[in-house]
Amino acid sequence: ATLDKGDLKLDFSTIDLVALIQSSIHNMDLSLAEIGGSCNFKTDLDSALIDGDEFHLINVVTNILDNSIKYQKDNLKIDVALTKNASDYTITISDNGIGMSQKEQKHAFDKFYRAETGNIHNRKGFGLGLSYVKGIVQQHNGSAKIESQKGAGTTLTVVIRQSHYCLVIWLL
Repeated sequence: ATLDKGDLKLDFSTIDLVALIQSSIHNMDLSLAEIGGSCNFKTDLDSALIDGDEFHLINVVTNILDNSIKYQKDNLKIDVALTKNASDYTITISDNGIGMSQKEQKHAFDKFYRAETGNIHNRKGFGLGLSYVKGIVQQHNGSAKIESQKGAGTTLTVVIRQSHYCLVIWLL
């Protein structure tokens, strides 16, 4: 509700996306172990400094990983990648889960939306995770998109802009 009203006060500081992603993956280790799933993180970056709210960005990555676990098939495999472009960082999180239809993808970021999957939810939820993801990413002047194929998995792409402050540090 606070995010919707625009009243959410983010606590921006210089954070490292590499460490943040590693922390989010670590947060999901037990859940992945319980189902025999795996998560692979790939980046060529030693660090990726941005001006952001660490608490909420960890929650963004953790929410996406949690959805991969919720909507998984046997032998869940999650691939997380972090790349750098001229002025932004791209985080891609792909899984081999149940996937979504084109219709479901159109509503994936809507508040309270949950894809129709019959009675296969192994965890309860309110359909707020991806709405939260999109809202927090937008608060960081970024974007989030989803690509999926029913039965073949889902890829979420989050783009976060580098802050000018961090660019100055790197130039020094």
